[in-house]
Amino acid sequence: MRVGHLGTAAALAMLAACNQPQPQNTTVEANVAIPEASGPSAPEPAPAAPTAPQSPTPPPPPAPLVAANVAEANAAEPTAPDYKSVDAALDVARQFADLVSARKFDQAYALLGGRGGFASAADFRRHFAPYSDLSLTILDSPPPNSEGAAGSIYLSVQAQMSGMVAGRRVHHPATITLRRVNDVPGSSDAQRHWHVEGFDDTVK
Repeated sequence: MRVGHLGTAAALAMLAACNQPQPQNTTVEANVAIPEASGPSAPEPAPAAPTAPQSPTPPPPPAPLVAANVAEANAAEPTAPDYKSVDAALDVARQFADLVSARKFDQAYALLGGRGGFASAADFRRHFAPYSDLSLTILDSPPPNSEGAAGSIYLSVQAQMSGMVAGRRVHHPATITLRRVNDVPGSSDAQRHWHVEGFDDTVK
């Protein structure tokens, strides 16, 4: 009877032990970095070669002239007056007056298309022989007087003669008459330009 009792007690003890909770594993695995296997080290990059200094960038070529610049450049250049204009006529009159003042009478006479009432170049020279210190000057006023006749245009330019005659200073008005053909059929280029038609310094 006693042995059976002990066997029962041992069985109960074993059963109680099985019913107890099992202890939990509280071990925390640490994250351990595993070093990678190191192979041969890569070669370091070679230093960059020094670069040559760059030359300065040349300036861009000048821009082509536009129409406005061309017009401005053309306006800056002096242009000869139109051969039909009053200015062209005055240029011829001044040329004639300068030749007379310089006593270049043969060249002045060559500008006289109509000989201006003088029979010859010798006659023209004799007309100015009494003068010394001779001067023939174109006047700015009155303005030239223009008129037309028989297909021609005449322009009268007022001037002043001055000089020494017989030991005294004289001044008197003069008129230089210019003429050009008014573009009539058959006229030459020379006829359509102004020329000196006559000279009158008669004291009235």
